[in-house]
Amino acid sequence: MITRFACSGFKTFDQFSVDLYPFTLIVGPNASGKSNLFDAIQLLSHLATNDLRTALQQSRGQPLDLFRIVDETGKRADRMRFDVDVLLEPTVRDPWGGEKELKHTRIRYSVTLALRQDDHGNERVLVVEEHASPIRATTDRWVKTVSGDAARPIRNLFRYNHRDSPFLTSSKPDEGPLVFRIHQDGQPGRKREVVAAEATVLSTMTSADFPHLFALREEMKRWRLLHLDALALRKTSPFLSVDELQPDGSNLAATLYRIASETRSETRPKGVLPDIVRDVARCVPEVLDLVVEKVDAAREYRVALALRGGVIPAAVASDGTLRVLALCTLLQDPRHRGVLCFEEPENGVHPGRLHALIRMLWERVTDFADLDDAPLTQLLINSHSPVVLNTAMNLLQGTPGHLGAGRSGVHIVFADLVDVLDGATGTRSRKSRIRRVVAGDQGRIIDEGQEDAGKVSHVEVERFLKSAQGSA
Repeated sequence: MITRFACSGFKTFDQFSVDLYPFTLIVGPNASGKSNLFDAIQLLSHLATNDLRTALQQSRGQPLDLFRIVDETGKRADRMRFDVDVLLEPTVRDPWGGEKELKHTRIRYSVTLALRQDDHGNERVLVVEEHASPIRATTDRWVKTVSGDAARPIRNLFRYNHRDSPFLTSSKPDEGPLVFRIHQDGQPGRKREVVAAEATVLSTMTSADFPHLFALREEMKRWRLLHLDALALRKTSPFLSVDELQPDGSNLAATLYRIASETRSETRPKGVLPDIVRDVARCVPEVLDLVVEKVDAAREYRVALALRGGVIPAAVASDGTLRVLALCTLLQDPRHRGVLCFEEPENGVHPGRLHALIRMLWERVTDFADLDDAPLTQLLINSHSPVVLNTAMNLLQGTPGHLGAGRSGVHIVFADLVDVLDGATGTRSRKSRIRRVVAGDQGRIIDEGQEDAGKVSHVEVERFLKSAQGSA
């Protein structure tokens, strides 16, 4: 779970940071940086499992386009830095099925990429700094915002030991290569000298010899950004296809068949499929049941939906219905854990049913007030829909002070672009800004016209909500 994300030098971000909670809604107009935040999270995830070239190629845009434009001339930054605070699950499973308990579940990780030219004048992106350190209990302000009545249930989840030394450091001497040091964590530490680092050290942590770094890598590789595509959702799944839902929605049929098989019991012959149907029906009442078939003759899995008017194959279902089905499937999948980024939930869904959808999604993330053995699940949503904001505001009402405490944990932030003037050079640039929405009398938070106090004014919220009526 990501508790804080910061970056600088990436796309529209400069000295940017945002606190994140199990359910976070990022609201703002188009081109305000909402998608850029998800792209930054995805890039960091790819850096934990791939070399730099592969990770950058998996991003939206060419590698050079990822570096921030710093002035009107189009000049770009020559480095980007990412800092992320994470909450790890207390137990990590290694590739051979063994489990290790973590002594510390709060870690801060940072990595800096720089644009360089090699001896032949070719541009390359290299890792020039990388660190991973424990977050101490005395400095962990985030846990205080989610504890409250949930203090007892989360005690085992938030683990702190007395370790002060980092897990991973890097240094550059005046002369010589860049040095990465993996510090002792169950095994003797390691030192690695590199002239040109084209992968992160974290991406090499493929076993639990260093359990905290391995657990961090496993957490980051589970950060997912969904780009659900109607064509992919409609397709059947061959027998040998991957049985996990892909970012575009591919393999929905195989995933549903596997979930039904893994969760089936004598008392529940269809496993959790009825739970998925129930969640879908909250948003699309016409859906009565799911039919998931294994067709041996065609060697494929198929999905059909039982509606009030009869049974139809997924191939002819509406885009909105399939998007809702994919989301409900993923959130009910026993294998699902970690961070899920989802853009514009309003697409394909009737405005009158958005309230049910947002509330259902909110109920499926981690609840710190009622923890059980379920894995940590976090949902980050971005939207420019006033209806989505209104729904989230209704959920937020009555939550005083800090947000994120238990089932009241609705966190809303506004994204926009602001002009920045460099006093030294006189040049202007634009950067993304994030401010949070708080419950209560927002009229007292910030005076209208005051540029930025870290919070969103009541006037701005009302203006955004009325924009759906053309009265903004």
